[in-house]
Amino acid sequence: MENPVRESCKKIAEQASLVRIDSSALSNFAPRNLKRTRTVPFFAKRLTDEQELAFQFVFNSVNYSFWGSPKWHAEYQNHLHDGSWGMMASLRRAIDEGFPILDPRYLADLPKDEASVIFRGTTKIPLFYERIACLQELGRVVLQEYDGEFTNIVAESKHDALRLLQIITTRFPSFNDAATYNKTPVYFHKRAQLLISDLYDRFDKKGYGEFSNIGSLTAFADYKIPQVLRKIGILFYHQNLEAMIDTGIELQAGSTAEIEIRACTVWACELLQRSAHQMSTVDIDHALWALGQKKTPSDKPYHLTRTILY
Repeated sequence: MENPVRESCKKIAEQASLVRIDSSALSNFAPRNLKRTRTVPFFAKRLTDEQELAFQFVFNSVNYSFWGSPKWHAEYQNHLHDGSWGMMASLRRAIDEGFPILDPRYLADLPKDEASVIFRGTTKIPLFYERIACLQELGRVVLQEYDGEFTNIVAESKHDALRLLQIITTRFPSFNDAATYNKTPVYFHKRAQLLISDLYDRFDKKGYGEFSNIGSLTAFADYKIPQVLRKIGILFYHQNLEAMIDTGIELQAGSTAEIEIRACTVWACELLQRSAHQMSTVDIDHALWALGQKKTPSDKPYHLTRTILY
């Protein structure tokens, strides 16, 4: 079984007209200098393995689209957190406050008023109703297809990362991250791949995190990784696209520009991996993401696309 993301993104990257991968910048960049760091910025009480498995599914079901002005932050343990950490903080806060968010029966009929408490922050979270729908879908599918047990999803995959990817993207429609480019299908599956990677890391490659074919995962095509690749000179945008991004004009999900940015991001990370033999493509993705958390005056804006996919 092959990962459809890799080959479909390669084809787009090789014919893209608005985004270019700079081969000389690739050659000059040393991925070995990257450090794969993703340390959770707060302490949370330990969950059982089964609870942790459920938590990762819940978290990755709503881990997307945090940009906006003003930006949404969630308060947890007297600190404000934004982006993915903000989402994780809001979910851990919900558990601390007694919301049964790890129970698919609760998720399947998640009330809007309780969701507003779970996702409360410094401003209203983007795509509020879409996040409710994603959690309700997660709960319904786990109840109807897996007897209410997240463990049965991993069991069905036989601990094969690619099989699990197929299961997640077909059984849970909100995870099916695909588009069409010049009548050709292209796959990204950002959240589904990140979920598998998170399980692998969280369980230290054991138990619910033990997978064959884990090296077949690709980079996770979001808006932070292309921003970093552009900053270090690996991605170049056509001047019209560059102007749109730099002035904050939103790109439509599934547009030519948005697809080319994401596909070139995936393929650029594949090319970087070829010169970093001790790092997987996922390692490179995480390291680039960590690099992107270090703000500098020379930072360029990231592209803006409002979507549940990333």
